[in-house]
Amino acid sequence: MKSSLAIQMRLFSESGLKKDFNPELEISLDELAIKFHPLSLESVIRLEKNEVVYAAVKSSGVLKSLKEHQPLLVGTFPLGIDVSGSDVDVLINVPDLTAAETLFKKHFSGFENFKVETHAQYSAVTASFDFQGVPFEVFAQVKDSAKQSGNRHFLAEERLLHVGGASLGDKILALRKAGDKTEPAFAKALGLSGNPYDELLRLQKLSESELRQLLR
Repeated sequence: MKSSLAIQMRLFSESGLKKDFNPELEISLDELAIKFHPLSLESVIRLEKNEVVYAAVKSSGVLKSLKEHQPLLVGTFPLGIDVSGSDVDVLINVPDLTAAETLFKKHFSGFENFKVETHAQYSAVTASFDFQGVPFEVFAQVKDSAKQSGNRHFLAEERLLHVGGASLGDKILALRKAGDKTEPAFAKALGLSGNPYDELLRLQKLSESELRQLLR
């Protein structure tokens, strides 16, 4: 039993989970290591290239203050399809929506343009504010952050941009600049019928080969 536990401890490193931005779980396999991140390397690089936004994310302390609530940074900035007026989107999991309002007021009420809104149709509460000229929106539900529709949409979009490359990214960005929201822009670029939000959830379940076939 002790031997098995020792082997497991050597295999798994949780030290990276302490990071505020893009925490990681590492698995060591002989001379190799596998790391699991919420954001792909491509999305991290796109976000880091936007120096103003990346600096605001780091210095605002938003992710650190929400650490206990499974914060996930999603949205258009890590996808590289942000336009004027885009905000930094963060998803969190809370025990109840009243707790979310208390949490938001505690940590963000001192930021510019701070506002809390309840969205009954989504069973959610959001906080919006500006930091160093960058708009933020934190979306809270009583639901695991990874399972929220916002993250599932983001994962589908991230994979589509990886498979579709710059040409798809350019199409999405053009549609976004013309006024389309993110999910409708993807649906239009891909020629999808039906509700764009439902279609993206469907695509999130497809394999990479199935996505490549779709893009053909």
